[in-house]
Amino acid sequence: MVYTNTGSTRQACGVVSALSGPYQTNAGSYFSWTEATDIFNHFGLKLNPTT
Repeated sequence: MVYTNTGSTRQACGVVSALSGPYQTNAGSYFSWTEATDIFNHFGLKLNPTT
């Protein structure tokens, strides 16, 4: 899962879909993710903001 921290809250952004190499975390490495809204739209899902 990819998420952002803003103070005491967290917001889901999506899921990791690719890495630059196997488990690389050093400088210069990167990863790609699929946005949460793209996943929801593909499957016709919606969040319930009142729960």
